[in-house]
Amino acid sequence: MKHGITVEKLLSQFTFERSSDAIFWVDEHARFLSVNQAACQNLGFTRDELLCMNVYDINPDYPKVQWNELWNRIKHEKAFTLQSHHKRKNGCVFPVEITVNYIEFEGKEYSCSFVRDITERTLQEEQIKLLAQFPADSPHPVLRISKNHTVLYANKASDQLVKTISNDNAVIKLPRWRNLINEVISSNSTKQIEHISGTQTFSLTFAPFSQSEYIHVYGYDITERKHAEEQMLFSKAKFEALFRSVGDAIVFTNPRLVIIAVNRAAIEMFGYSSEEIIGQDKSILYHSPALFQTHKQTRLCPTCKERFSPAEIECQRKDGSVFVGESLASIIKDDNGLLLGFASIIRDITERKKTEENLRNALKEVQQLKNRLEAENVYLQSEIQLQHNFEEIITQSAPLQKALQRVEQVASTDTTVLILGETGTGKELFARAIHNISHRSSRPLVKVNCAALPENLIESELFGHEKGAFTGAISRKIGRFELADNGTIFLDEIGDLPIALQSKLLRIIQEGEFERLGNPYTFKVNVRIIAATNRNLEQAVENGLFREDLYYRLNVFPIIIPPLRNRPDDIPLLINHFTGKFSARMGKKIISIPQNTLKMLTHYAWPGNVRELENIIERAVILSSSDTLATDELFGHTLNKKGSSLLDATLPEIEKKLIAETLEKCRWVIEGPHGAARRIGIPPSTLRDKIQRYGFTKPMSI
Repeated sequence: MKHGITVEKLLSQFTFERSSDAIFWVDEHARFLSVNQAACQNLGFTRDELLCMNVYDINPDYPKVQWNELWNRIKHEKAFTLQSHHKRKNGCVFPVEITVNYIEFEGKEYSCSFVRDITERTLQEEQIKLLAQFPADSPHPVLRISKNHTVLYANKASDQLVKTISNDNAVIKLPRWRNLINEVISSNSTKQIEHISGTQTFSLTFAPFSQSEYIHVYGYDITERKHAEEQMLFSKAKFEALFRSVGDAIVFTNPRLVIIAVNRAAIEMFGYSSEEIIGQDKSILYHSPALFQTHKQTRLCPTCKERFSPAEIECQRKDGSVFVGESLASIIKDDNGLLLGFASIIRDITERKKTEENLRNALKEVQQLKNRLEAENVYLQSEIQLQHNFEEIITQSAPLQKALQRVEQVASTDTTVLILGETGTGKELFARAIHNISHRSSRPLVKVNCAALPENLIESELFGHEKGAFTGAISRKIGRFELADNGTIFLDEIGDLPIALQSKLLRIIQEGEFERLGNPYTFKVNVRIIAATNRNLEQAVENGLFREDLYYRLNVFPIIIPPLRNRPDDIPLLINHFTGKFSARMGKKIISIPQNTLKMLTHYAWPGNVRELENIIERAVILSSSDTLATDELFGHTLNKKGSSLLDATLPEIEKKLIAETLEKCRWVIEGPHGAARRIGIPPSTLRDKIQRYGFTKPMSI
């Protein structure tokens, strides 16, 4: 009997020491009474060190205050298995599976625990869970199968596998698979098999999906490796290959946002080695600590979502350089809903942001061009509705031909042109001729009559305004200078431009810059300026009504259009032209002009120049009832009277007399279709200036 006890003790001691699992004998006070060699190796302590320690010295999950609660459970359940953590001598914490047994001997209570290191098993489970977050990008087969054995989802890597296991309706046809699917669903446990598909052999993991009636199948190609341990190493290598194959940085963190894994793209993107970055707080990747704290609070929120919306963040590399990244984060939980950590995909979008900025600028430019095109269209449509006084320049007189030669000389340049001439001589027609034969002819000629616009609106017409810039500005308006960009602007009656705006016009001529009303942004334009006036600008400069510097800027290349009275040879040509024009318009056929009428019109002084001649011919065509041009007797008498008496008068005398007679006939009505300005053929503002200049006073009886 003594020999038997010795052998039994020997066998027990041999088993105790040779066990690959750590064995701990513990008393009711949590003190270690005995430990085996495996326990010493796993924890890094010597046997003597462990025998001086307690359970809560190596198990952070059960501190001293919780020992009594655990001991009561041991006494009550006698034997059970739990998962916990142990801490090695070097401070490293690792997961363990503990099988606890309760023993009572000679009135004393003991616990014998068998402890197994499950680090590798836990890592494999975490890898499977992490892989489930990125099935579409996986180079390995990933499938989702319903309890009815139908393939619901398969990534691209599963194409060949699906062909061998299912029919055309995606229903599993292999009995082995169908049985295994039923078993996994019923037991709610993971199963692993090897499957041959053509020349490939896969290690397939069938895993139930939490709170659903379908399973996921994850496959790895193990054609060249069959052994179970090699399968695990191969899976790990393939898992790492998945990270390497993704161009974006992938960062895995634990629940405390400490980095536990990164792919190669993350190492290259942030400039850290894997040793430098793993174990660090995720804030190392953020440029702004405050922003990281905000993200941290969001992700650790008890009610946080399973997946976060993409967010732009400022990332920081090891060398301190900053770049814009787009982060997409997901929560990783186990089947019981326990938070395992977070997976983040970070993409460097610096180039994309630059491209977006360039695109925004391009779209802004396109929108500006669109707005300008729309405004040009509105302007040109309004121009089409206007009836221009002349379709072509008709002349055979030397003075006007000389002026046309100057048009040809200056048209090919961008020089500012000042056209001088009396009212009705065709200054706008000359401006159009300069534009039409210039290199800017493909762009519009934008016309502004400075005398016809109210002083409080002319700035808005020239430079535009923003919505709300002033009362009545209900929308944004593009000014005439902006419309004329890369084209030509014709400033008619420039002498009537208010002195307050002359400085802004000078700035555009000098710098090509202006500000739109209500907008502090400076706009740059490339505009060729043609100005025209019937005023004496030198006299206006002396009177302080026109800026001297602006006058010299405008008077770079003056073109003087002679009045009609200085080119009598052109009058018969113009009479024939206007007669044909109005006859065709009114459906009449006038082929004869009496010599006395022609002589009378030729000797008239024409203070209103070509415009006045055109108006008289139009009236004569209306009055003509035959094929001969007729003039009203009263009107003809007036012409004869003026023609005989005005031949010897000076131009101011002729003008003064004409204005006085016209005002009297119109009863001092200046504007409107029956006003004096319309009859004389000059703008109302010009007529008012002349009335003031000649000292006319409206009679009290009118």
